[in-house]
Amino acid sequence: MDQPREVTPRERVVAAYKGQRADRVPAYPIAGSFAGCLDGLSIEEYCTNPKKAVKAMINYYERYQPDIMIAFNDLAKEAEAVGCRVKYSDYVVPSIDQHVLQDDKGALARLEVPTRSSTSTSSTASSRSATRRTWWPSATWT
Repeated sequence: MDQPREVTPRERVVAAYKGQRADRVPAYPIAGSFAGCLDGLSIEEYCTNPKKAVKAMINYYERYQPDIMIAFNDLAKEAEAVGCRVKYSDYVVPSIDQHVLQDDKGALARLEVPTRSSTSTSSTASSRSATRRTWWPSATWT
């Protein structure tokens, strides 16, 4: 009697997208900063140190072996990239502390789309914020 062939995570996900049956429903946990917490990192450290964040995501993947793994660490990166001030904590996910348009709503008309050259350190950006912006994948910039 032949043993059934083991279904790969990719085959399981493709079957789900096509509305077909597989051996089980694909596992798709949204780990986020929890991956860093499992490695003993504070949320701020996980969100601001890309090398540690990548290591934590790999460790999470190897520990739980989900069918899908999305590599992200916080949802405030885009807001921070356009000038919002982000509040980091050791225990709570990042939040917007000050909106870029908070004091000058007319600034929306002057807001520029980030480019590769605008991700380098500027005189108005703190060095920590500028450092975080520079490690975004180049594929995200036009």
